[in-house]
Amino acid sequence: MVKFLVNVLTGTSVSEASKAAKISMTTALYWMEKVFAALKGRQDSIALSGEVYIDEKYFTAAHSEVELKADGKRCRGLSRNQWCVAVALGPEKKAMAIVEGKGKSSSAKVLDAFKSHIRPGSTLIHDLDFSHYELIEKLRLADEGEKAIYKFNGESSLDPINRYRSNMEDFVRLHRGMNKHRLQDWMNLFAFRFGRPGNALQKAEKLLDLLLKCKEIVRYRD
Repeated sequence: MVKFLVNVLTGTSVSEASKAAKISMTTALYWMEKVFAALKGRQDSIALSGEVYIDEKYFTAAHSEVELKADGKRCRGLSRNQWCVAVALGPEKKAMAIVEGKGKSSSAKVLDAFKSHIRPGSTLIHDLDFSHYELIEKLRLADEGEKAIYKFNGESSLDPINRYRSNMEDFVRLHRGMNKHRLQDWMNLFAFRFGRPGNALQKAEKLLDLLLKCKEIVRYRD
C-alpha cells in the first residue's frame, strides 16, 4: 500500500500506481475510496494567517452533464457547465481547495468557503475579483489586490497561487477519468499532496497513518 500511495502522491495515475504496486485495478479503486474517507473533512481544521492568496479554478463538467441552450449549443463562459474550485494558499505552503459548485464564483460562495479558514486581520493577495470583497470586509483583511496585479522585476505577486492552480490543473488532467461529482474528494487529496511537508515517502506514511486511524467502514462493492 505504501508503494501505491507513493506513486499516487508523486503524480502517477491510479492505473499506473496499481501496476507499480502489483495490485489489481479493483483493489486500487478500493484503496482510493479508503483514501477519500481518511481525508474527508481534513481541510476543516486549516486556519490561514499572515499573507494569504486566494483565487478560483474552473474545470469543465463531464460530457454527460453538459447543459445546452435552447438552440442546442453549449453555454459559453463561466456557465453551469464548469465546476468552480476556490483555492487558497498560506505561509509554509498551507493549501486549501474547496469546491464551490457549478457556475461562476460569487461573494456568498467565497465567504462560505473561507470565512472559517482565514484569520481576521490577515493580508489577502488576490486578483481584484469582485467576489472577494465581502470576505475582505467581513474578516477585516488587509487588501493587497491592487499591488498584486502589477509585475516587479518580471515576477507577479500572484505567482505562488498561479503555480498552485497550474499544479491543480495537471493533477485533474492526470486523473481525467474522475467523477466530477467526487471532485471534493480529489481536491482533498490534492491539498494534502501539495500542502503536506516532507517527501513522497513521508507523505505516504502520514496518509497510511490516517488510513489506519479512519473509523469509517468502506464497502467498495456495495
